Amino acid sequence: MKYTLTCSVLLAAVAILQENACQVASFQTPLHNNNKYQQCTHGRTISSGCDSSSTRGVFGPLRMASENNKDGDNDFLQQQKAQKNFAKIQGDLMALVSPASDFLDNVSGGWALSYADLTPNSERTLLCQVFLATNIAYTVVGLYLSLQGEVILGTFTEICSIASFGYHYAQLQQPYGRTQDSTVRLALLVDYVLAITSILIGLFYLIFDHAVPSPEGIAIAILGILCLLSCWVWEQGLPYIILHGLWHLCSAASAYYIGIAHVMS
Repeated sequence: MKYTLTCSVLLAAVAILQENACQVASFQTPLHNNNKYQQCTHGRTISSGCDSSSTRGVFGPLRMASENNKDGDNDFLQQQKAQKNFAKIQGDLMALVSPASDFLDNVSGGWALSYADLTPNSERTLLCQVFLATNIAYTVVGLYLSLQGEVILGTFTEICSIASFGYHYAQLQQPYGRTQDSTVRLALLVDYVLAITSILIGLFYLIFDHAVPSPEGIAIAILGILCLLSCWVWEQGLPYIILHGLWHLCSAASAYYIGIAHVMS
């Protein structure tokens, strides 16, 4: 009796082990073969479709982690590609404007394309964020002039807003290694070209249209020029930030008065 019971238990254990072996084989075979039915190690036919839920439960987290890693790699490659494209565009622009920058450096002894050191401030400090926000004045004035029919001066004033913001943003980043010196110099040169062009348009209106702005417009223009000259004297830190911010506001207001006088003439 005891012998018979022992044999029954052993036979049941062998059967259970065979079933487990078949299930393990079924987990592995779908990974290596796309056939609908696979043969387990004991010769039984197993449907890969029946075991897909089991393999999903075991390998699902690993598969998701692998897919996340692939997404991260793709994002990294895209960022590298964008950086290379930006560097190529910057290099092409530098090659294009290098004669002008070399001329300015030779004439001014390197002063024309030098820029103020605004440390310990950066584009992340509240003070400099307010300083960068003063460029919005160009955008507002340019848009208003364009709506009033003064498209030329209005458009250039709006573009000056973008150029000035880009230059000062790069200027604030450079001491901390977040922007290269060549990038700041390029942005400064672009800012020069657009600002001088806008000033020449305003002077053309004053001379040939005989459109004299109001007395407060003239006073604001003079104040703006004094602020610009002063920030070339105090070309660092807080004094520069305050004086050059006032130059942004006063020059934008001057463009407004000159543009309105031109429209009314």
